[in-house]
Amino acid sequence: MAATGACVAGLCLAAGVASAEWRLDGSLAETLETSTNRQLQGNDDPAYGTTTNLNLTVSVLDPRTRWSTTLGVAGAKFFGSGAEPEFDRLDPNFSTAFQHRLSRWTLGLNGSFDVQPTSATQVEDTGVTNLDVTQFSSRANATATLDIDARNSATATTTVSAVRFSEDVGTLTATTRYGLDVSWRHAVNRRLSTSLSAGAAHLLTDNPARGDTTSAHAAAGVTYSPHPRLRLSASLGPNASQPQNSNQGDDKISIGATGALGLDWRIDNA
Repeated sequence: MAATGACVAGLCLAAGVASAEWRLDGSLAETLETSTNRQLQGNDDPAYGTTTNLNLTVSVLDPRTRWSTTLGVAGAKFFGSGAEPEFDRLDPNFSTAFQHRLSRWTLGLNGSFDVQPTSATQVEDTGVTNLDVTQFSSRANATATLDIDARNSATATTTVSAVRFSEDVGTLTATTRYGLDVSWRHAVNRRLSTSLSAGAAHLLTDNPARGDTTSAHAAAGVTYSPHPRLRLSASLGPNASQPQNSNQGDDKISIGATGALGLDWRIDNA
């Protein structure tokens, strides 16, 4: 009887996969840039670059489940008197996403892995762009959304991310981040909605001078759609962070505020 049940379950699974819609999509993006200070060292020699991003996405869709996986490669080449060999790159990236909808719940899992040189990733983080070092970035999160009623929904998301480097360089810090975020959304009408969100995160580092950091944030937001293709959004809220385990003895709580404005315009083929 158990064998029969297993066969039935297998047949159901096979039938579900067979009846799902399979899609294969590709994308190609080309970026041209020029910089007279790419290494952030006051160097006025220009560097001219071209970056190509090629992605291939496989998707499986049925009325309740969506799964997609993207494989990509990014290549860059720089020229000019200010160009350095570490500016050039040819690196892979990978991401996958799974979403399943129950009667009132929507469950999702996402993961990504990215390989890039520090000449591309550290421009905003540390300004260290002249090292021949590779950065490995990975991220995973799980999301659960509950449709409370026709106008209200609540979402909880847990996230784990990590940054590692191919070489142990004192100016670069490997990190691991754990986070939890919750939010509530209320639809006032078909065009206007409001939201409340809060979250906390803990950042672990391998740098004793920097130490670990615990942070928290909250925000209130509003979204308005004056046109079916146009969406306007705004949010504002406080945030706080506190260093921990730092050998510099600085454990004061820093308090600030974060605001954002957004404008989205959707272009349809129709």
